[in-house]
This record gives sequence, structure tokens and C-alpha cells, in this order.
Amino acid sequence: MDFVKIQELVKQIAEKYAYPVPTIKMNTRMVITTGKCWPQRHIIELSKKYCDFAADKDIEDLIKHEIAHMKHPNHGWGFKVACMEMGVSHGFRDSHSETDGYSEYIGKHAKVKYECPNCGKISSTLRPYKKIHSCGKCCPGVFNSIYELKRVK
Repeated sequence: MDFVKIQELVKQIAEKYAYPVPTIKMNTRMVITTGKCWPQRHIIELSKKYCDFAADKDIEDLIKHEIAHMKHPNHGWGFKVACMEMGVSHGFRDSHSETDGYSEYIGKHAKVKYECPNCGKISSTLRPYKKIHSCGKCCPGVFNSIYELKRVK
């Protein structure tokens, strides 16, 4: 999605849900992180690489996610409610469209892979997780040790 279309989409979403319209910046260096929000400065930064590869629906979800951070800086209940009100498909980072190209990009450059012991889904990342994670497909939104991802060598 091009920058002008992204700016228009951000303005539409912010106005529709009564959020301040943030300034949008594209970051060419962001690879792992797809977006960042600085609510105090009304700035949202998006990964150019992600926006070049991702499907429009995934970018829209990312924008809604970051706009929710304008009022809710962490991932607490207020943030989750705001995302639900905007129709964000939570766990969108784990459910990219199969043909978006970004998942393939991350897969090629991944240095670390994790596997769900239940469904066998492989998650690729460029850096090891700092905290334990569970499979977003098997237990979306809540950590469950039964589905704790195991590092694959």
C-alpha cells in the first residue's frame, strides 16, 4: 500500500473512532516491529518493508492497533476493548495472509523458529523471544502454558 493511501486510511480510521489524527512516518529500518506509536507526540511509525509486502487488510489492522495506542499506551484491557470496537483481528501478526509476501520475507531471514506443541505451527522471528509465548492460533489473546512455543533448532 502506498504512503498516500496509508495517510488517507489513518485519517479515516482516526476520525471514525474519535481519535486524534496522528502524523505517519515510514521507517525503512524496522524489520521485526511492524509499527510503533508515540501517543504524547501523536506520531505513528510504520515499517516500510511491512507495508510493501502485507495485504491491505493486515495494514488496516496494524493502523487500527497503533491508533488504539493513542489512548491506551500498553496492551491492557482498555487497549483490547478499543481494538475490538474497531474490529481489529487480534493476533494479526500471527495470521498474515498466506500470499502477502511478508511472512515469506521473515521466513527467509529468520534466525529463530518456534513450534506449537499442539498444532505444529512454526513461528519465525529474527530474534529470540525475551518472554515465553504460547500459540496464538491455539489460545488467542491469553498465555496458556499448555501451548507454550518450543524453540526449533
